[in-house]
Amino acid sequence: MADENTFTPPADEGQAGWVLLPDGRRGYRYEGSDDVFITKGTAAEVPASE
Repeated sequence: MADENTFTPPADEGQAGWVLLPDGRRGYRYEGSDDVFITKGTAAEVPASE
C-alpha cells in the first residue's frame, strides 16, 4: 500500500533540487551542478536481508 504522504519529486530534467531518476531512485542536485547525489535508502526494492 502506498503512503499518501510520500514525496515524489519531479522527473530529472537537469534542474536543481530533488529529482526522480529514470530507474525510480531519488536524488538531489545542487544548483549549478551536473552531479546528482543519490540518498541512502532510495534504491529500488532491495530486500533488507541483502
